[in-house]
Amino acid sequence: MEFLNEWRCRITLSNFEELESRPQRWAAVWVRQLPAPTSDIRLLTQPQRETVGEAYQELLRLGTRLRFSHTAAAKTLHALRPRVLPIWDSAVKGAFSALPRPAPLLPGQLYPAFIEHVAEQLSRLEQDARRLKLSLTEAHRKIARPQEYSLVKLADEYAWVTITLAARGESL
Repeated sequence: MEFLNEWRCRITLSNFEELESRPQRWAAVWVRQLPAPTSDIRLLTQPQRETVGEAYQELLRLGTRLRFSHTAAAKTLHALRPRVLPIWDSAVKGAFSALPRPAPLLPGQLYPAFIEHVAEQLSRLEQDARRLKLSLTEAHRKIARPQEYSLVKLADEYAWVTITLAARGESL
């Protein structure tokens, strides 16, 4: 819980004790069903995204009335699969939720749709890199920090700069 609060989840300290046992029960069921840690987000199948959505929904149910919200659930999944599952904060979730769609998404469909959205963004980045005669790995190294850096983290930082900071009226 402290780790999530360091990531700005704002979980109330008085809820820590009750929340600490709940993720353990959740993990016993769901962690083995998540995509492999080395999976490529762009290659996740619809059933895999749906399974992640179910795991996300169950995390939300565990946190009901305990300030363990959408941000904490997404960040928990990201912490377990940092190279595969994206994170969001309330600003990024709000911006994504506001995108026009043919039909509204149910709460359990929102995070899997976000995974698909991030995968599409990364695929477009790969196309742009190819136009510049770069591989995605080469493009990634030119714009990322020198340490090991996943494409999912790159997409997260892009969203943080273009959505979260913009919503706060800040810039780099």
